[in-house]
Amino acid sequence: MQVPILTSPTLKSQFVETVEAMILSGVYKIGQVLPTEREFAQQMRISKTVVHEGIAELVRKGFIEVKARQGAFVRDYHEAGSIEILLSMMRNETHNHEYIRSTLELRNLFLCFALEKCIPSLSNANFQALEQKCEHFMNAKSIEEAAQCEFQLNHFLIELSQNKLLVVLFNAFQIPNTALLHRYLQKYGIEKMHERNLKLLECARHKDLEGAKQVMMHSIKDTIEGDTPIYDVE
Repeated sequence: MQVPILTSPTLKSQFVETVEAMILSGVYKIGQVLPTEREFAQQMRISKTVVHEGIAELVRKGFIEVKARQGAFVRDYHEAGSIEILLSMMRNETHNHEYIRSTLELRNLFLCFALEKCIPSLSNANFQALEQKCEHFMNAKSIEEAAQCEFQLNHFLIELSQNKLLVVLFNAFQIPNTALLHRYLQKYGIEKMHERNLKLLECARHKDLEGAKQVMMHSIKDTIEGDTPIYDVE
């Protein structure tokens, strides 16, 4: 199998990221008409082809809409909301609180459903696997590794629900969920989340479903509006 050649970011991707950042920071406001492709090309010293392709990508993502004979306008990207827009907001440190809340609320629903399905009948083998994943998290060598370990721990619980659609949905949210975990760990450290994991593990050991759900719900509620918020509310 031929290994692909790795290259630095293309001019198109740099253009897209730059315009995204200007939209998300409010330099270009929702409803505002954008510079023409010629003006963008002149201002950024790139070709019109790069600009044209970049505009098409921004339209696809939901940041821009093009109106015939009127030009390109900044779209209401909140209304056009998508995973890609959420990731762009996170990458640019422009965090709409409702997006964060919605992602965390979905995570809570998914995980509590999984706990309802798996805790009452958790086998010794599955408990040992869960215990091992908690150890992997605590032994992570970096914040990045810890965030991935925590996601894998959560993913394991989702798999134990044996709901195939739920696994697919949870996978679809892997990147934003991992980004939120990364942010939490940056702010509060690995030890705090490890304490939560140990409480969850203890409930699983005794097959205490209500206790496990309370641990999960309390943790996520604190992250949304309690003592451990991930992002400042605007």
